[in-house]
Amino acid sequence: MDRLWMFLFLLTPFAVNASNYNIGEGVTIASISTWESSDSKGLYFMRSDDVWCYIPSGDGNVNSRSLILTLYATGKKADIYCYTDTKLLSNGLPASHKLHQIIAK
Repeated sequence: MDRLWMFLFLLTPFAVNASNYNIGEGVTIASISTWESSDSKGLYFMRSDDVWCYIPSGDGNVNSRSLILTLYATGKKADIYCYTDTKLLSNGLPASHKLHQIIAK
């Protein structure tokens, strides 16, 4: 029994804290914004629960961008996790949350 408690105690720092994310369960992509110089800004999108998120620019995010565009075009639902911290990307658009994870359904 002592080993079980020690094991659980050692795993505590690695536990995922759900409060670090703005979770949209079963949402669709309601709107997408991109710019001519999208390499510097990334992809900016609004979930159907009126939360704005963004995918930073960079080659490592091509799959996430493609999935968001596909979800938008098809209207399919997904669970979309974004970080709680916000960032203002462009004038005229609200501050948004950086994308963490997409689970397509």
